[in-house]
Amino acid sequence: MNELVQLEITSGIGVFTLNRPESFNAFHAAMIGDLAKKLMDVSSSDDVVGIVLTGAGKAFCAGADLKWLYTCGLTPVRLCTRWPPHTIRRSSKFAECPSRWSLL
Repeated sequence: MNELVQLEITSGIGVFTLNRPESFNAFHAAMIGDLAKKLMDVSSSDDVVGIVLTGAGKAFCAGADLKWLYTCGLTPVRLCTRWPPHTIRRSSKFAECPSRWSLL
């Protein structure tokens, strides 16, 4: 099985590539976990001064994988009524990233 998130570090830049081109790099639980783990691993390195997040294939990221959401019992309507966009906060894991990184 291919890595869901590939990481390459060159000249102090960590390039994270979402690697599910057949689904336009849509997120699901395993991909989210893989990305979070790799971000935390890189965040402890003083050799990495910046990061780039990109996607394999034709698209960067289609958003959440709807097939995965349905298996979790969440339809897009249920998801939006349960967590309206204005109530979603930045993940605490990303808040732990080094302050020298800019999170947009």
